[in-house]
Amino acid sequence: MNTLSEHIQWKGDGTGSLQVRVTPKASVNRIRIEERPEGPLVRVDVTVEPEDGKANKQVVKLL
Repeated sequence: MNTLSEHIQWKGDGTGSLQVRVTPKASVNRIRIEERPEGPLVRVDVTVEPEDGKANKQVVKLL
């Protein structure tokens, strides 16, 4: 089973980055990993509207 930590691009100083694209108003809540030549992209689909931070809160719950 893949975990999100496997897709973090780690740097020498112990920090890392993770590219995330969020799609609000989706039909289902889900997380998908898209492999790309420039590195992995985490796609997060949430069913809530992007207003008053609702979509961001749902993303945090899913992650």
